[in-house]
Amino acid sequence: MALFPPGEPLAARLERLGGWAAVGIGFAIPISVAADGVLTGAAVLFLLLAGNYGKRFAGVIRNPVALSALALLGWLALAMAWSQGGIDEASRHLRKYASLALIPLLLPLFLEPGRRRAGLLAIAAGLTVTLAVSYAVAAGLIPKAWLRAPDPTSAIAFKLRVTHSFLMAFAAFLFAVLARESGGWARRAWLALAALSTVNVTLLVHAQTGWLVLAALAIYLLTATYGRRGLALAAIGVVVMGVAGYLGSDNIRARVDETLGEFASKTPEGPPGAVTSAGLRMEFYRNTAALIAERPLLGVGTGGFGAAYAQRAVPEGRFVTDNPHNEYLLMAAQTGVPGMALLLLLFIVAWRYARRLAPLERDLARGLVLAMALGSLFNSLLLDHTEGLLFAWMSALLFAGLKLRDP
Repeated sequence: MALFPPGEPLAARLERLGGWAAVGIGFAIPISVAADGVLTGAAVLFLLLAGNYGKRFAGVIRNPVALSALALLGWLALAMAWSQGGIDEASRHLRKYASLALIPLLLPLFLEPGRRRAGLLAIAAGLTVTLAVSYAVAAGLIPKAWLRAPDPTSAIAFKLRVTHSFLMAFAAFLFAVLARESGGWARRAWLALAALSTVNVTLLVHAQTGWLVLAALAIYLLTATYGRRGLALAAIGVVVMGVAGYLGSDNIRARVDETLGEFASKTPEGPPGAVTSAGLRMEFYRNTAALIAERPLLGVGTGGFGAAYAQRAVPEGRFVTDNPHNEYLLMAAQTGVPGMALLLLLFIVAWRYARRLAPLERDLARGLVLAMALGSLFNSLLLDHTEGLLFAWMSALLFAGLKLRDP
């Protein structure tokens, strides 16, 4: 089959190139920031060069998920006007959320069902490569010294520990959904990958974010597939696996005990240098909540969190941060209650309209929302490059198939 059919108009060829670049983003997301950046730029460029914007974006202006993403991004841009961090910091911070614009920009490139299927296979391939590299690291076939950021506690691949655990938790869910929709050898292959991803998250990577997201996605998928029986089975499975992991793994038990101890403390124990990850989060949450209480309506402006937080933390000799590791608190602190409401609206709208998608895309969309919404309680996932791009790219792919009622 020719890449460009004879006589095909230039606009159609440009759109086709943009579509394949958009598909390629999925493979690059778990592996390379440079590659996903190049492919994203190419996809948008080819789409814009293809022209015929009225036809290509007609569905975007009626798509509630795309409009919700643009509303949140627009409020973040407006909040630059009162940023306490200055224009440079405000601009830098806004660029981190720019992936939200990819939902309406990439959505026209995924209107064809075949291209959406290719995109899902592309990200499945990227996640499979990540999984294989992680197991190779665990087996000693790839020295940790070769990695960009070696982690003594975990067998990570291309990303840092928390991001890797999040990706592998979502991979287990994606593979399981693909297995449900497949048959024969393909079904067995997807199930094997789902099992390997589950083991990777639970035993090879020590990150609570991945554990929580994996448990939530397992409960959702079994409930969506089998109803109340699935919910009961999922609840029993999560409890059994949790108890087995706690009793059978010294690393998991130590991590859980440390986290529970720190979250139970009213103040972080010891000097700043001795505070653990969980203790720091509690300190960040308390100080951020105080910032929100001071300016609940407009916040400190996009990019203003670091400066505002430093004013509170430095006099007390505590850690200074520009990220409280909670997307909801960060959004409220910088853009006020309206900003946090728009973030929640984006998740709610995506969850609600997912019911109009085909079963495969419906469950993937709701799993994506669930993973992001839960993970954002302990991390600023939309602010982070990989997680933010994953959410935007997957949303564009999945909700391109949204069937809207005629007005």
